[in-house]
Amino acid sequence: MNILAIESSGRTASACVTRNGEMLASEYVDIGTGHATTLLPLVQKVLTRVGLALTGVDMLAVSVGPGSFTGLRIGVAAVKGLAWAAGIPCIGVSTLAALAAMHETHDGIIVSALDARRGQVYAAVFYGSRQIIEDMALGAGELVHYINSTERHRGRSLLCGDGADIVAAAMDAAGREYVLAPAESRLQNAVGVAKAAERMLAEGYEPISADALNPVYLRVSQAERERMQLIMND
Repeated sequence: MNILAIESSGRTASACVTRNGEMLASEYVDIGTGHATTLLPLVQKVLTRVGLALTGVDMLAVSVGPGSFTGLRIGVAAVKGLAWAAGIPCIGVSTLAALAAMHETHDGIIVSALDARRGQVYAAVFYGSRQIIEDMALGAGELVHYINSTERHRGRSLLCGDGADIVAAAMDAAGREYVLAPAESRLQNAVGVAKAAERMLAEGYEPISADALNPVYLRVSQAERERMQLIMND
């Protein structure tokens, strides 16, 4: 099975192609913005490198959140367009699960964390391929409290994602041991999206159509909060 995976939930943008679990090609940029113009060229690059037309792709995988509202919309919209054009089924992958999938051989818990602004992180905790704390938005100190309450909290935690430094500061304050993921695999990457999608398929997940694919934000956007405030004050 050929899987084309896309990631644009944060400051990085990437695309990769896997075949039956083997990585064939990947492209990655860390430019902070401009995903609307960089993402599809990355897709074309990886397809060209492996000599694959879009019609030769069996599955499209994309990170659906949490993450940047704009980045998620760009990634999901790109996959919807590709899926509609070629009639390809889709898999929406948690950004946090995709991050953890790149580190599941770590001997200890894996903490995936994204900077959610306003003093919070989007975070989830994994042990190998098993998720032990669900995706949520919360303060870093509260996250450490959750980690301390888990059955596998002992030992050195591995921190990944663009919120790893925020969680590290809370870990320091709590006197917990941790290790930061290597720089080359700390941030979001389509490689993790593909790995997580492959696991989901192996566990019996049923792919969805482009119509059913949507971002998962975990909380409303700033624009929506302001709109709700205006309504309340009216």
